[in-house]
Amino acid sequence: MSLLALLCAYSVSSVSLGENVVSNWLWLGALTATTKSTKRTKYAQRRHFRTTAKSQLYQQAPKAICPCRATMTAMNPSLAVYSGLKSAGIDFASSVPCVNLQGLLDLVARDPDIIHIPATREEEAVGLCAGAWMGGRRAALLMQNSGLGNCINALASLDMLYGIPLLMIISHRGGVGESITGQVPMGRLTEPLLDAMSIPHITLPPGLAEEAVAGAVAGAWDQAAAQSGPAAVLLDLLFWRVK
Repeated sequence: MSLLALLCAYSVSSVSLGENVVSNWLWLGALTATTKSTKRTKYAQRRHFRTTAKSQLYQQAPKAICPCRATMTAMNPSLAVYSGLKSAGIDFASSVPCVNLQGLLDLVARDPDIIHIPATREEEAVGLCAGAWMGGRRAALLMQNSGLGNCINALASLDMLYGIPLLMIISHRGGVGESITGQVPMGRLTEPLLDAMSIPHITLPPGLAEEAVAGAVAGAWDQAAAQSGPAAVLLDLLFWRVK
């Protein structure tokens, strides 16, 4: 019975406020049960959608092939970076959204072994990751390079000052193929800023096999842990356009 039908029946059955109190409570119980049933149905539908979406995303991954036959079309960029995070043992992530990171963020958010906390600004994410490290976790910050300017002070006065490792996965906008003019200035300044702060960084070119991408991401974490500070992996537009 629909919620609207129950409401109509309830209004007809109750002529006065004090009439048939027991019946009123029964109708209220029916309404509550219907509402809970609807919520359970919607929850089940959402779970089914997420499971299906995850299955479809994994089906896009390259099949087991000889590395020498790996081509530009054999690699799913999001899945390759995610594999690197898993290889590095990352179990905490904070992020600020970027269109190029959406597939990766979806994988991280679905992983029960990774605590993922979205942040409103990049310096907030730096603080969250630092707290996670102090709590015994391995942390990664997922952001666009425009956010690097927002978190320079936090990186210098928190992570670098107190020796806190941090893996930064950075979507590098403003380079070749960029269609938004406002992204270009920070695109040019990203690597010079990292160099000025002595933060080690690597740019992954397009065409790498998934194993190479995963190994580079895991290696960046190893460098961050060895140097007790931030390390960055830069992923430009050409990297993300390899499907």
